[in-house]
Amino acid sequence: MTLITANAGGCQDTTSTEIAVAPNDIIRLPNAFTPDGDGYDDKFGVLFAGKMEILSFTVFNRWGNIVFKTADINEKWDGIYNGKPQNHGTYVYYVKGRNTAGKILEYRGNFSLIR
Repeated sequence: MTLITANAGGCQDTTSTEIAVAPNDIIRLPNAFTPDGDGYDDKFGVLFAGKMEILSFTVFNRWGNIVFKTADINEKWDGIYNGKPQNHGTYVYYVKGRNTAGKILEYRGNFSLIR
């Protein structure tokens, strides 16, 4: 990107910089969340999916049990399972999506629930 500017006195300047554009085939999730009701980071979910279609988003506890599952990119986990707040600790996520070319992509990682 190049910016060219001039003031009323006739002085001109030009500057250029590269802008990195994220690829369409990536997703972003936080590495922690705090479901404490303060309005900040109260839910865990997909923050960015580029132009991907999310087919499934699953959260597992440390024993491998599913505590949350959805195919709705706007739905997020509130730290509750079976009506009970889950313990603080490390959880695992798995996201399956389809990019604009129709290729199935999978993402796995872990995050912390902080109480």
